[in-house]
Amino acid sequence: MSKRAWVGLSAAVLVIAVAGGGYALLLSSANDAVERNIAQFRDSLPAGAVFTHGAYDVDLLERSVTMASPTVDFNGYGGLGVWTAAQAVVSGLEPDETETRAARILLEDVSLSELDGSLRLEVVEAQDVVIAGDPLDLRSGLLQTRIASLRAGGLEAAAGDVTFALGELLMTEVDGGKLGDLRFDDLTIETREPEDRINLTVGFFSAADLDLSPLISLTPTELAAVPDQQAFDFAVELGRDMVSGLTGYAIEQLRFESAGLPELMELAALRLTDAQIIDGQVVGGFSELRGLSIPLGPIVPSDAMPIFSSLSPQDRLSLSASLDQRYDPAAESLSFVQDVVLHDLFELEIALRLGNITSPPHLRMSELDLQVTMLSASLDEADAVLTDLGLLQPALEVFAAQRGLTEEELIGQLIVDAAEAVQALQLGAPGLQAVQALEAFLLDTGRLRIVLAPREETPLLSFGLARTPSDVMELLNPSFTVLTD
Repeated sequence: MSKRAWVGLSAAVLVIAVAGGGYALLLSSANDAVERNIAQFRDSLPAGAVFTHGAYDVDLLERSVTMASPTVDFNGYGGLGVWTAAQAVVSGLEPDETETRAARILLEDVSLSELDGSLRLEVVEAQDVVIAGDPLDLRSGLLQTRIASLRAGGLEAAAGDVTFALGELLMTEVDGGKLGDLRFDDLTIETREPEDRINLTVGFFSAADLDLSPLISLTPTELAAVPDQQAFDFAVELGRDMVSGLTGYAIEQLRFESAGLPELMELAALRLTDAQIIDGQVVGGFSELRGLSIPLGPIVPSDAMPIFSSLSPQDRLSLSASLDQRYDPAAESLSFVQDVVLHDLFELEIALRLGNITSPPHLRMSELDLQVTMLSASLDEADAVLTDLGLLQPALEVFAAQRGLTEEELIGQLIVDAAEAVQALQLGAPGLQAVQALEAFLLDTGRLRIVLAPREETPLLSFGLARTPSDVMELLNPSFTVLTD
């Protein structure tokens, strides 16, 4: 008889000991079959690990096994301590020669105790579990397991001075470490030490098409062998591999406090939707950030703070932004439509299209390939609109007062300075148009639009090779206008 049921279900370690009992349905002596499978499970554990359990019951009609107090003591393997559950139930078992199926797996009151921490879950429930082939160990078992849905509720954990809580975690379409969807709600992370205080809460999180197989593929020994100086680079590379296929994500109702920040940081929402996928890689999509609220103190110089005295709120910055990125294979172009709003301050809208992009940039592309791609790209067109939402007037008032001028005198001086710079740099007609547009914008506090329309294909590299500012102007072919509502 195969170890398939035992090792394959080791994704939920406590489940394995029960799932193997399903073979009892095919044998005349149910109890003997369960005992043989328990022995096989013990043999599959890491050296030094011990499995114990309480009473169990096999229901042939329901094709189920119910076991009390299943416990695995990992004896420190991989940093793990003792896993236990009050009860484990595996039902709807269907083993055959090529795979083992379980309609439902339920663990109640699960806990993990370690030397420096603990973890508890009220319930873990898996639906439609399939273990393919004959996995030889825990790692291969995880990579050969498919689960329609896996739910964990009431999670509480502690490690050192950090506590962690989660309302509910749900994973769907789990296949060899790849998740069709991952979501959780009511996350809280806190530290107890005041000098290192951190308080993070997240109301909701979801991610579509997340790949955890790179993490699963590493043994605890391999992880521990990564040198400290390489740990950050290793984590970045591992994270890139895991999220490179993400087709969507959402974070909502995030709140963050720490000892290093004077005030609370908040985020209403961060999302990626409508992903564009080419050759299995995400190359574009629509992303948005809503209601990022941060204290002004750490990011605004003290001499600029008077500008914000007439704004509301005076002590916080609220930011929203969106980005729609698309790649056109036929035109070999990459387009961006970006909108950034600093609430009660200003809005910046940018539309940009790059040409001669022979392959779409994506997360798995090497840094060298990305540099080559972007250096060979050309600027097709760019359009930017700056809209004043309340920042210009207080800024003019403060700067005028600091220089002992009226607002009109300050604007006049700024225009004279700009005109002299245009003349010195020999920017010609486009430079004079920019000065005129700037003056109208400062006087009318309207919307300033800048359009770049190169007359011919202009490689980005050529801007760095231009000898003078006037050469750059010639390449860009800019226009400057003021829009009024």
